[in-house]
Amino acid sequence: MSSIEELKTGIDELLIIVSTGFILLMQAGFALVENGTVRKKNSTNILIKNLFDACAGAIAFWTLGYGFAFGVAGEEPAYINYGGWAFASSDFKG
Repeated sequence: MSSIEELKTGIDELLIIVSTGFILLMQAGFALVENGTVRKKNSTNILIKNLFDACAGAIAFWTLGYGFAFGVAGEEPAYINYGGWAFASSDFKG
């Protein structure tokens, strides 16, 4: 693999990590805003809902979002992992 391809892969991975951090911070902010607008007795329900939203979003990205973001180049359509698995861990050799 050439150094340009390694640099592209590294930048893609860094972008995903930074974006994930921003999204998790946004979820915490939404939880605080929503928690401030309800009565004390409903605060637990709001926090559980926000935790569920974050978990459901992570699963949705794992199942669909990764394939849309990093599809196989050169195949039609190139923006979806066409002809292969769309899961984030489909090529994991672990």
